[in-house]
Amino acid sequence: MKKYITFGEIMLRLKPPNWERFFQSPLLEATFGGGEAKVFDGASWFHISGITPAISLSASELSLEAVKKAREKGIIISCDLNFIINF
Repeated sequence: MKKYITFGEIMLRLKPPNWERFFQSPLLEATFGGGEAKVFDGASWFHISGITPAISLSASELSLEAVKKAREKGIIISCDLNFIINF
């Protein structure tokens, strides 16, 4: 089993089963994404949310450090660039 590490805000997705519409089903399936974890042993993928480094200087520094550590270990790195800066 592959191990995936994420860094950033946690996201909860609620969806009805079997391609039903939201109000057609009395049940919802919950899946989670994001969530902080900095444990790289055995990991094959590291994902960081785009907004995390923008939260503060310390979050930016920690984000960069985490990406560097993942790269040193040869882990695939991805980033969700959902943060837009307006100038």
